[in-house]
Amino acid sequence: MIRLFKYDVAISVAEENKHVADQIAKELKKLGIRYYYYAENEIGSWGKHIIDLTIDAYGRQARFVLMITSATFVNKYWSGLEKLIALAKTRMGEPHILQLRLDDTPIDGISKHVVYQDWKNNPEHIARMLKEKIKGQKRIRQRKTGVTTVSVGSSIAILSGLCILFNPPIRNIFFPLKHMQQILITGSGIDSFYISNTEVTIDEYRTYCKSVGKQPPPQLTGLRGNAPVGNITWQEAMDFCKSKNGRLPTEREWEYAADAGLGKKYSGGNNAQKVAIYNTKKPATVGSLDPNTFGIHDMTGNIAEWCADWSDSLQRYKIVKGGAYNSRISPENELLISARTIANPNERCPDIGFRVAWNKQ
Repeated sequence: MIRLFKYDVAISVAEENKHVADQIAKELKKLGIRYYYYAENEIGSWGKHIIDLTIDAYGRQARFVLMITSATFVNKYWSGLEKLIALAKTRMGEPHILQLRLDDTPIDGISKHVVYQDWKNNPEHIARMLKEKIKGQKRIRQRKTGVTTVSVGSSIAILSGLCILFNPPIRNIFFPLKHMQQILITGSGIDSFYISNTEVTIDEYRTYCKSVGKQPPPQLTGLRGNAPVGNITWQEAMDFCKSKNGRLPTEREWEYAADAGLGKKYSGGNNAQKVAIYNTKKPATVGSLDPNTFGIHDMTGNIAEWCADWSDSLQRYKIVKGGAYNSRISPENELLISARTIANPNERCPDIGFRVAWNKQ
């Protein structure tokens, strides 16, 4: 099964820089390149949910994203969201973003060491380069069509390193998640920060305990090392974060990362069964379900997560977010992004763990 794309390239640009995108789109059309450009899709988009359209165009349905960056680009909500969606796909192993710079403004999440192009009022040249880039990518995929498949139940895993979407248990067997990857979160009204793409695992916490000569706390019977660690006090979670030069996220940061610009009930959608491990006896391997549009796993369910904030002015309880494997959605929905529980910071609970946040330097 080879991944097919609706668009060869999606154009991401700030409204103020549309004149550049207009010129490039005109040349792409001449070359027969399939592209997505919001300014030319107003009729087709009419009545559709704008967030869903954005996720499809800049994440699922485009081979590349042509990101036209500038000082204006970094301050715009929609270009920022398009960037985060494209970055999430890039982190999943696909070189997805092609940067065209209108000026030298640094762009959060895009390394200065990645090759870019500067705009020189040369739309024909940019369009030809895109055509060659697309042709080269298609040739690579065509050479890899003779791949080995392994069938387990009703799922097919393709062992070739191609970008394949398949059921989470198969993904974790053949392509284990690289834990503790930093996800950059940016947006209007919030200071940029990083957050880990997964909850801290039992193995990660045991490795830390060994390095500091500390006895790790007991975990639920039968859990593997790639399950999220629980039974951790708030201070122990903070100490681990500090060992990674990080900290715990604030409640506001946690909710922003969980929402991922979607405005849904849960992190990743409105259907708890599709996005959360809940109403069960123990947590699952981290990343067992698909991430949200920011590339973050398990913000809803699996294990509840300590936040940095006190819940009360007397500083007796800390905020806990996300719900856990034993949470329910009725009579009270504990999984909602907006839901808040509290716990004594000295308390150990098997259903409370954590993830790491970092300040953006």
